[in-house]
Amino acid sequence: MSLVATVVLLAVAIGYAAGGRLRHIAQIPFRRIWMVWIAFLLQFLLPFLDESTRRTLRVPILAVAFVLAMWWIVGTWPVLTRWLRAGLVLVVVGWAMNFTVIALNNGMPVSAETLDRVGLPSDNIESGDLNKHVTLDDDTLLPWLGDMIPLPLAGPLRKAISLGDVVMLLGLLVFIPVGMRQEPDEATA
Repeated sequence: MSLVATVVLLAVAIGYAAGGRLRHIAQIPFRRIWMVWIAFLLQFLLPFLDESTRRTLRVPILAVAFVLAMWWIVGTWPVLTRWLRAGLVLVVVGWAMNFTVIALNNGMPVSAETLDRVGLPSDNIESGDLNKHVTLDDDTLLPWLGDMIPLPLAGPLRKAISLGDVVMLLGLLVFIPVGMRQEPDEATA
């Protein structure tokens, strides 16, 4: 289970503990939700590309995904409450932080030392699960936005994450429980 899935499950548990229900999120009139699904699918396409194609198309693919997600947010914004907007703003700010460092460096910078600290192989940073990554070095722009935070957890939760990831995950921890707690007619307030 990925870190995002773990945080989503935690957010749902918090929502239930606070008296919320998932059906309330399902009743929010999200507009053009297909854009979000395409944005996620585009990101999952990267590992299936050969290395040279991935290097060439990494930033354009992520840019298209970012634009689709932003277009969806603009269309959905009017139907959200203040607290749902706050959670969504955190998700967008975190994603923008990640996209910025990826665009400037043609990939998410990560150091071999950070990977070693969490027990992940660092011999070929741009392959496998690290297909969006590039080696952090002296030429890296905005290195503090790279995957610099080691999470020495177990299994798929053992990874290096960025400050942008932390901000996005905090946004999910706000958005989901708040969405679960509001009544359907509040979503358009």
